[in-house]
Amino acid sequence: MDVSTNYKRSYLRRLYRAGSHTFLDKLESEQDAIVKLTERGQTIASSASKGHAVAFSIPGNGAATQGEMAEVIEELITLYELVDAISGVDTDAERFAEMMERLKPVRSFRKSFTTLRMSAGGNPSVSQ
Repeated sequence: MDVSTNYKRSYLRRLYRAGSHTFLDKLESEQDAIVKLTERGQTIASSASKGHAVAFSIPGNGAATQGEMAEVIEELITLYELVDAISGVDTDAERFAEMMERLKPVRSFRKSFTTLRMSAGGNPSVSQ
């Protein structure tokens, strides 16, 4: 499952509002927590006691997996570093605003084959 841009924006807003640390500290702290959860690669669904039974599962119902959340956080940190390199963006509020500006949801897309032509040999070529 791909995590939607709208979810990423909501997640970014939550991290920005949380606590009193710098924005980068919040992102890195969240990354550390989620990576620690995914180190073993499985989600425990249930466990037993004396019989030592443990059941694993993958998240369902359209929920993002822990691995996907780790990727979301890495993407946000990479975006933070890109925005941080821009001159004139000096405060966390400016970084946050620029990051939100760059996270634009895709509303629709369409396939266009208007420049695709078939050559005499039957192989497709793209006209320039």
